[in-house]
Parts: sequence; structure tokens; C-alpha cells
Amino acid sequence: MKRNSIVRFSAAFTSALAITYLWTASATAGAEESVRQQKFEVFGASQWTTSGKISNFRFSDNFVGGLGLGYNFTDQINVNTDVMFSRVNLASQSTGVKLDANHIAAHVNLDYYLFKSALTPFVTGGVGVDSYDGSQGLTTISKTELSYKVGGGLRWDLTKHIFVKGLYRAAWADIRKTDSAHTISLMLGVKF
Repeated sequence: MKRNSIVRFSAAFTSALAITYLWTASATAGAEESVRQQKFEVFGASQWTTSGKISNFRFSDNFVGGLGLGYNFTDQINVNTDVMFSRVNLASQSTGVKLDANHIAAHVNLDYYLFKSALTPFVTGGVGVDSYDGSQGLTTISKTELSYKVGGGLRWDLTKHIFVKGLYRAAWADIRKTDSAHTISLMLGVKF
């Protein structure tokens, strides 16, 4: 019992130190006249996706990883692309057969930051493709279709070169009988 209290205290103390450091670093980044304008950025992404339906298959919640590249035309307008990769567990609704499929999603997105400051909320929209490919015995899935995403989040330029973004997006694809999905993403990147 005492060990759990020490672990909880250590985690809370470490979190408080990290938040203090990030807040201080953000104040330095926010003091600059232009935070993002005319800068490229590269980022890594981690994403959680809700369960849903693709054609005749149901899939469970899954975590996705990916990479992205973007360009800030101004402090408020960013165009970026992200490519996400995952392995999805699918279950056929008609036969009950379960299979693993590769999922690749690539999108071009337009982000609009509401403020020019280092810490700003934003809205985003994107279009791209989602591809699912897998088989188990006689059951197969091979679908690639247009997909769309809209959402919003919060961006924090921690320093002159490092930023984080957290966002929610609703996503759907042109695959027949497909549910919309909901995603929560966390991105960490560098700008130059």
C-alpha cells in the first residue's frame, strides 16, 4: 500500500515538473513575432480509432502509428499529409471468420489555427485514401477507397522547433456499408 502511494506521488511530481518545463518553453516560443509562418514540419503520430464496420466486416478499437509532413503558409494556415499504418482485427459478419488485415491511410489535410500564438485551438479537414488488405482461408478483404476527415484540436509550439498537437477527427470512407470512425491523435514534431 505504501509503495503505491510513493509511485503515485512520484508520477504526480514528475508530471508537475514536465508541465512547468513545457509552460516555460512555450512562453519563450510565444514571445516570437512569427511562430510557424513559412516553416516546414515533420511529425510522428499515434492514433486511437474506435470500432466500426467496413463492408461486411466489423473491426475493434485499435492503435495506429504514422508519419507526416507539412508546411505553414502563415501562422494560421497549414497544409500537411499524414500516412498511418496498422494491423486491424476483422470479423466477418456473415461467416464469423476472423482475420487480420493491413490498414494504410494517407490523407492531405488543411489545418486552420484560430490564433497566431504558440498555444492555439484549430479546425482541420482532409481527404485521402484508406486501404484494407487481408485474408484468412477463403475469406478476404481488399478495399481501397476515398476517405474524409474533419475535426479539431489544440496545437502547442513548445519551443522554436518542437510542437505537439492533440486532435479529434471523425472519419468516413466511400466503401459501401462502412460506419464512420472516430479518432483521437497525438502528434509530436519538429519545424524548420
